[in-house]
Amino acid sequence: MEMGDGTTRTINIDTQGKFPVVIGRNPDADIQIGLLGKRTFIKDAKGNDVPISKCISKIQATIYRYDNGDLRIHDGNGDPSSGGIRIFGCDKPIERPVPLSPGAHIELMPRVKGYYCWLEWTNDTNASDEPTQGFNRWKNEVLQDSNQVLENRIKELEYSVSVCSTTNRIQDQQIKNTEQKIHRIKIFGIVTISAILISLGGDVEQIDKVLKVVAFVAGTGLIWTASEKKGRES
Repeated sequence: MEMGDGTTRTINIDTQGKFPVVIGRNPDADIQIGLLGKRTFIKDAKGNDVPISKCISKIQATIYRYDNGDLRIHDGNGDPSSGGIRIFGCDKPIERPVPLSPGAHIELMPRVKGYYCWLEWTNDTNASDEPTQGFNRWKNEVLQDSNQVLENRIKELEYSVSVCSTTNRIQDQQIKNTEQKIHRIKIFGIVTISAILISLGGDVEQIDKVLKVVAFVAGTGLIWTASEKKGRES
C-alpha cells in the first residue's frame, strides 16, 4: 500500500508466486514505489527540502522464500536501504530478515504527514492502513524467531569457548611434556658427563664447571617453555 498526493495505490503479492520480490524506486523493481509522494517534502541529510520519493532507495526491501517455505523480508538487498524498514509501531529499523505471515505489517518508509508506504499481510481485500487482527500474533512469532536467533548465537559462542579450552589443555600438556623431556635430558647429561670426567680422571673443579654448563643449557629450555606458555596466555 502506498498513500501520497491524495492518492492510494494497492499492489497485491501472490504468496505462492515467484520469489524473490524486489521493492524499491528502481523502475526495474518487481514492485516500484515512490510513484506517489512527489509533492510531499522532507528534510534530507543536508537539510534540503526534497520529495520523500527521492529518499526511497532503488532497492528498499526484498522478499525471499527460504528453503523451508518461509517468507522473509530483507532491508534492501545485500546493502541496507537508506531509510530502513520497520515493524509497525517501532522506530528502530529491522537489523535482520523478518519472517512474514498473516498479520504482518512492515513500514517500508518512515511515516510522514502526506505519505505512507507499507506492506501488510491480510485476507481482507479492503485493507486499511491499520494492522490486521493477526498483527499481535505475527509480532509474537517475530519475537520467538528473534529469541531463536539469539539462542543459536549463544550456542555458537559456547562451542567456540569449548574449542579454545580444549586447545589450551592440549598446549598445556605439550609444554608439560617438553619440560619433562628437558628435565630428563638434564639429569641424563649430568650423570653421563660426570661418569666420563671421572673415568678420564678429571678433578673436582673441572667436573663442577661442566655440570654448571649442562644445568644452564637445560635451564634455558625450561625458561623457553615457561615464556612460551606466558605469551600464549597473554
